[in-house]
Amino acid sequence: MSFAADGLWTGMICLMARSPRKGMLLRPNGSAVDADYLAKQLGGTPAEIEGLLKELEDESVFSRIEGHIICRRMWRKTELSETRASAGRKGGLAKGKQNPSNGRIGRERKGKELIKLYGEIVKPPAHDTSRSQAKKNAADLLKTVTHADLEQAVKNYAESCDILDKGPRYRKNAGNFFGKEAVYEGFVPSVYERPKPSKPCGSIRKKEGAPDRDIHEGDYKQPKKVDWDGEDK
Repeated sequence: MSFAADGLWTGMICLMARSPRKGMLLRPNGSAVDADYLAKQLGGTPAEIEGLLKELEDESVFSRIEGHIICRRMWRKTELSETRASAGRKGGLAKGKQNPSNGRIGRERKGKELIKLYGEIVKPPAHDTSRSQAKKNAADLLKTVTHADLEQAVKNYAESCDILDKGPRYRKNAGNFFGKEAVYEGFVPSVYERPKPSKPCGSIRKKEGAPDRDIHEGDYKQPKKVDWDGEDK
C-alpha cells in the first residue's frame, strides 16, 4: 500500500471517529461521502482520491455496509455499544413493568407525594419539623404497605382530626405518623372507624326516652321564701 493511500486512510479514520455513526464514513448530516467531499476535507483532487480509494479497497483495508465505507474495528465497537445500550433499556423497562412501585426511586417519589399530601390536609409544613425524616419513613413503609393504603390513611387521619376539632398544634407530625409510633396503622382503610363528633363542654344530656319539648316561663317553681323565724311565707 502506497504512502499516499496510507495517509488518506488515516484522514478517513479521523472523519469516521466524528461521524454520526462512529466507525462509518458519513457527513455530519448523516449523508453519504464521495470523492469530492474527501478532497475538500483532506486535500488532493477527486481523481486522486478515487484512485487511492480503489487501492485501499483492493488491499481490504476497509469494508462497506449499505454502500458506506466502515473501519471494521471501530464499527464492531459501535455495534457492541449500541447492543448493550438497547439491552439496558429493555431490561430497565421490563423491571419497571414487573415492579414499578417497589424500586428505590419509585418509593422515594411516592414517599414525597405522601408527605406533600400530609402537609396539605393534616399539618402544614410550618408546624411540622419532621418532614425530612418523614419522607424516608414513608419510602421505607412502601416496601410493605401499598401507596393507596397509606394515601387513604392520611385522608382518614385528616378527617378524624377535623371531626374531633383538633387544631394543627395537636396533630401528629408526619415523622410520627409514618415512623416508630406507626400512627398510620389505625387509619388504613381496613381498620379505620370514623369517630363521633365530640360534644361541647356543659352540654345537657336529655334523659333517654324523654319527649322533646320547649321550655317556657313558669315551668320551674319559685323557691319558697323563708322568714328569719323559720316560717314559710
